[in-house]
Amino acid sequence: MGIPVVLWAALSDNDSSHLTQPLSRQCELHRITRVDDIPGQIARRQPDLLCFDFDYPTFAGLTSLRETKQRYPSLPILMLTGSGSEALAVWALRSRIWDYFTKPVDKEELLSRIHLIGGLGEYEKSGARRIAMPAPPVPVQFRVGPRSGNHPTFRALSYIENHFHEKLSLHAVAACCGMEATAFSHAFKNEHGYTFREFLQQRRIEKAVELLRHTDTCILEIACAVGFRDPSQFTRMFKRHMGVTPSEFRAAHRGES
Repeated sequence: MGIPVVLWAALSDNDSSHLTQPLSRQCELHRITRVDDIPGQIARRQPDLLCFDFDYPTFAGLTSLRETKQRYPSLPILMLTGSGSEALAVWALRSRIWDYFTKPVDKEELLSRIHLIGGLGEYEKSGARRIAMPAPPVPVQFRVGPRSGNHPTFRALSYIENHFHEKLSLHAVAACCGMEATAFSHAFKNEHGYTFREFLQQRRIEKAVELLRHTDTCILEIACAVGFRDPSQFTRMFKRHMGVTPSEFRAAHRGES
């Protein structure tokens, strides 16, 4: 096999030349800046690999990635993103995007993976697809056991992470831990230093901060996306945690990557 042909969908506002320049010396690299150009470029270039380079994945960008994978199931796709999360990783796997990097990316490691992935087309077509990425390390929160060996509210953390945008009740989260609400409340505060409600509000505000920094989504939609049904409540909670309103925060951080 010759050098890999790589299409690089540059959907990032940041300069990725520190990655693409070394890659262009080792691969036949073609840069794309519009998702509408992807089908035509695939037909013209017959690439061995397509790379989607995101800062913060948008709905349009992820939709294009998914549709591209559905239309060209044998084409290996690599996703680079500046915003890693459990929900995004699960979405990628369900969309059959097996190869995934969260920025910042080590240049040499990325290049080695691209060379490996770029030679996998024949395996895709035969149905014997190998995964190019190394086995991921066990997440930090699972490496450290609880002090007493008994951590009854541990499951609540994953439940909150996956459902923070929904209307969460104390009873529902307690039930996922197999506990009664009052006992759960006491145990959660003892183990994490926050009440369940305090922890949930903090997580929602953290997600809102991420969206305000990296998207142009309107503040009302962000409030709904992180679990606030009342925009005025969202503004009050955000200012309580961050010291400024959501609009003030966005104005102060506009232009950040």
